[in-house]
Amino acid sequence: MLEISLSMVAAFAAYTFYAIVGDEIAANRSSKQVSYKNITKAEEAPSVNRSTIPTPKSTSKPKTNTRKPKAKLTEKAATTPDPVAIASDAILAYLSANGSITINKLIKEIPSDKESVVLAVEKLISNKSAISLKRGGHPAIGPIAS
Repeated sequence: MLEISLSMVAAFAAYTFYAIVGDEIAANRSSKQVSYKNITKAEEAPSVNRSTIPTPKSTSKPKTNTRKPKAKLTEKAATTPDPVAIASDAILAYLSANGSITINKLIKEIPSDKESVVLAVEKLISNKSAISLKRGGHPAIGPIAS
């Protein structure tokens, strides 16, 4: 009788662990899968025979500055959209339409990378545009009740 009750306790503990961590394990597995079927021969790097490559000789010329001017860098930065701002707008739209959601499910729903979504969530909570919740031990985010 004792062995049966101990095995039931062990089974319950294993199920509880799976229920808590199962979503995160599935998310990690799906993000690490890489499809090699779409790689063509043209995309592969050509093989190089290392014995035919000449070794560079050192020269006594001083190196010249080959950096691009900073004005072009700031122009490029100004035209590139901020992924955190895009993700925060998408999160606010999702929260207003659907209500509160856990962070892991939000990462799956928002078409952006994980880091941008997490940074956007932190930005919304710090700006008091959304509230931080805990749903069954998992971090969640919800809309501000008006």
